[in-house]
Amino acid sequence: LRFILDMEQDFDPLDKDNFSIEVARKLTKATDRFLCDPADNTFNIKFLKYRIRDMDTGVTIAEIDHPREEDGYDESELSEDERLIRYQFGPQFLELRMLGTMLDFSVGATPVKDLVMIERHYFKDKLIQSYEFKVKF
Repeated sequence: LRFILDMEQDFDPLDKDNFSIEVARKLTKATDRFLCDPADNTFNIKFLKYRIRDMDTGVTIAEIDHPREEDGYDESELSEDERLIRYQFGPQFLELRMLGTMLDFSVGATPVKDLVMIERHYFKDKLIQSYEFKVKF
């Protein structure tokens, strides 16, 4: 997942030491790189599966199963391009009335208290939808 950058803002979103949820909420377009390294994942959060589907027909539009560590997968060795998931949907995608998404993830041995995930959707550098998910542990 990449975060969003607006060069005219009064903060530096690329400053990893001062990045926060508040900064994430202010971002307005995609950055040219990830704002965290795999080594920063101290809670060992793993994204296992992601699915997008047309809720009217039930048809799955995209489904991604991430490789597992037991299969020799080591995320810390991946380049930025290998970490990025790109979607290319045809123009008919914009005609869909209702989409559903599903995300499976796991957390390592240490519980994450009050996890917040922010999901933002852009089209031609314009924010079209923003979601914020809070998971209490």
